[in-house]
Amino acid sequence: MKLLRIATTALVAMCPFTPMNATESPARSYLSGLAIGQEEVLRFQISSPRMTTREFDKAISDETIRTALNRNHLARLGALRIARSALLGGQPLETGTYGFGLAIGEEGAFTLSLATEGRQIAIPLETVRDTSGETPQLTISFLAEESIEAFQLELRFGALRGTAPLSFALDEVAAGMNNLAYEILMEEGEPLAALSLANHANQLTGGRIAGVLDTLALAQFANGRTEEAIRTQVQALNAMGPEQGKERVRMEAQLRRFQEQQSNQ
Repeated sequence: MKLLRIATTALVAMCPFTPMNATESPARSYLSGLAIGQEEVLRFQISSPRMTTREFDKAISDETIRTALNRNHLARLGALRIARSALLGGQPLETGTYGFGLAIGEEGAFTLSLATEGRQIAIPLETVRDTSGETPQLTISFLAEESIEAFQLELRFGALRGTAPLSFALDEVAAGMNNLAYEILMEEGEPLAALSLANHANQLTGGRIAGVLDTLALAQFANGRTEEAIRTQVQALNAMGPEQGKERVRMEAQLRRFQEQQSNQ
């Protein structure tokens, strides 16, 4: 499939940076944004170290230097602002601001890290060596696919190029949020994070999808909001189609569990 490069906005400023060697070399700060129509949906604010090709190649091949680079210079690169819910590398992202960093693994594999209240997100990038676009500092841009809501995030640093799919399609984003919320609940993870994701998925789907409502009810129950969970589970059952017989049995059993818990309170 042919990919088209999307123009990004950039604001260049110089700020202090402690280089890997004794040669003084400032970081480069800039913005990389993505707009759909007239709406800016995503913006990275990046402060990237500058490295020569020799420095970068040495860091990739030497585990000690690579570890120091990751810890001291790449762990905190700036901020990512999301204005529209998205799915990046299969990970759902709610609107808001995230801190972001980068880790370079063995053989130069990139992992993008995002952090916000209640969530730490690691997104492995498909990484290849590409000397045609070699750059002395980290750059982020976006490649458009045929759908107006589908892109590839492209991250370049040195002679390495990493990519991850980026989607703003509501059905994909809602499904990703719902699935992650359910996984968190099944693994007995952070219930508030699951509730936030499930609420967002339900808002995106207009409160009409039985499976999303079912997950939301479970998240409400896990957070001690039993009365809300009962109401939401009833909504989920009402939203089901006649062909979903086995699933209806499971969801009815879940409703009884919620009701039993309420009667014991």
